[in-house]
Amino acid sequence: MFIKKHRRFGGFRQQDANEFTACLLDQLSQEEAGRPPRPDVRSVVDRVFQGRQQTCVTCTACGTSYYTESLFTGLNVPVASSLPHDSERVTDQKVMDAIQTAKLPVHQDYESLHLCPSIEGCLARHTFPDVAQGFKCLYCTLMWYQAALTKKLSGELDESTKKEYQDHLVTVKEGLELVSEASASRRPLSDEDTEPYDTYFTRRPVRQAATVRVALVGPAAPQVLMIALTRFKQTGVKVVKNNDPVGFRETLDMAPFSIGGPAPRYRLRGVTIHSGGLGGGHYTAVCRAGATWTHYSDSSVRSGVKPDVQPYVLFYERIDEEKEDLDESPDLE
Repeated sequence: MFIKKHRRFGGFRQQDANEFTACLLDQLSQEEAGRPPRPDVRSVVDRVFQGRQQTCVTCTACGTSYYTESLFTGLNVPVASSLPHDSERVTDQKVMDAIQTAKLPVHQDYESLHLCPSIEGCLARHTFPDVAQGFKCLYCTLMWYQAALTKKLSGELDESTKKEYQDHLVTVKEGLELVSEASASRRPLSDEDTEPYDTYFTRRPVRQAATVRVALVGPAAPQVLMIALTRFKQTGVKVVKNNDPVGFRETLDMAPFSIGGPAPRYRLRGVTIHSGGLGGGHYTAVCRAGATWTHYSDSSVRSGVKPDVQPYVLFYERIDEEKEDLDESPDLE
């Protein structure tokens, strides 16, 4: 049934395990929700794998922040590298200051963590502030209109035109208050919120440099956290694989990479491994049941192995702090 709906996974061509898992979970979620999907029904997949992530975009000119939240069933994070993050190559002092302000505490306390070859380093790079050029800032746009309308109203105008400009000025000021309030309270702006100002935003948007930072929403963390490393990258016309080593431990604390409240700790339950290259590779897995790790490679099954591997996808289970498992084994180095 799955292959009939996702024919690209049929046959003997090399496929991506992370993409396959994402499609499978999505299919299972749709099947349980029914057709058409009911918005009031959360499937087992959603309840187990679904988390929430916040994106904060901050204009470097006016300092206004815009927040959005999105759901995910798995995180795709870059492989930590000894090379600086792209945003660290910025030379404009104003933008550099904005990047420093946008950083999570973990980036300020451990400035080189995103350079470390570990799963924590990968998460630090994933949440490290980036820089976007040409960002359309609603607050800067409305400020420009406020200045332009105020200047026009200071001149000689007929009553009809004056009334029209005054009405526009009232709308613009209301928009400035709305955007300021949403930024201060970290509240996402909806399409309904911004609809009255679409005309100004479409006609003459003011573009600025902006910082972009993502973080997990701690209280909305999933029961099972799936982390995929972006080991495959398009370079020109070629796709290359990143084989850089990434270390991981059995427990993972997501608090440093989260906002909005307490974030859980996780315990590793399984790892998907990809060996070989793009032309011909092989997927294996190492899974934990109780205190025993088992390696699976097609029909070959070996128990009692240490998951000393190069991970591609890692599966972590949320730790119940009030009732921790008694089968906890030492951290993996």
